[in-house]
Amino acid sequence: MPGGHDEEGSLIRRSRWATEDGIVESREAPAFPGDRGRAVLLRRGRAAEGPARVRVVLPPLGAYGTQSLREARRDDCGVWTARVGDLHPRWTGGGDVSCSEVGSTGAQFTFDLVLDAGQRHDLVLELGERQVSAAGLCAPSDPWSRTERSACGRRSGL
Repeated sequence: MPGGHDEEGSLIRRSRWATEDGIVESREAPAFPGDRGRAVLLRRGRAAEGPARVRVVLPPLGAYGTQSLREARRDDCGVWTARVGDLHPRWTGGGDVSCSEVGSTGAQFTFDLVLDAGQRHDLVLELGERQVSAAGLCAPSDPWSRTERSACGRRSGL
């Protein structure tokens, strides 16, 4: 059964699911600070109680579902880049992601995430008007640190 709430004074959404094996928590947020021409979306999953096995599916679509994923490529570090219409998505943290064709909806990224109790995993999805160079790639924990600090500053009035 899903449940969730927004963290006070922030754009961070916290969700919680009960599975057969335990409880999974997820936090989602747009990365702070923003960047003109590029959106960065963060997701952090954590096995809060017991182990967790979660199927992660990302079917990027553009133009209200009329443009699907194309030109998907994985680099040596496991980072996926692709095209969706005029956008250049980049997905970091997917581990053993596969990219597959799925009927009329086009291609999608899929993988099974397995976490031990207390373990967490970060995913970062970037959507840009132009391809971002590998030099612009950051560790998933970096944008979380900046986003959390900005939320704490607003709550405390700083």
